[in-house]
Amino acid sequence: MVRMGMIACEFDEDLQAAGVEMLLQIHDELMFELPDHEDIRQDVSERINNHMEHPFDEPLAVDTPVEGGFGLSWGLAKR
Repeated sequence: MVRMGMIACEFDEDLQAAGVEMLLQIHDELMFELPDHEDIRQDVSERINNHMEHPFDEPLAVDTPVEGGFGLSWGLAKR
C-alpha cells in the first residue's frame, strides 16, 4: 500500500510543479522536501495524504489514516 501511494505522489504533476521531492522512506514513513512557502503547505499536505490514504482505484475495506508534519528536520516534523 505504501509503495502504491509513493508511486502516485511521484507522478503527481501538481506536486512536481510545486517543487515537491520525495527524499526518504523508512518503513511506513516518508520524507518530502518542498519549497519553504507557507501557502503551499496545506495543498501539498492534502494531496500527499490523499494519495497515501487511497493508494488504489477502489475503496478499501478499512480506513488508512495518515499523519503528517512539517519541520526543518525529521525529528521536528514528527513533533
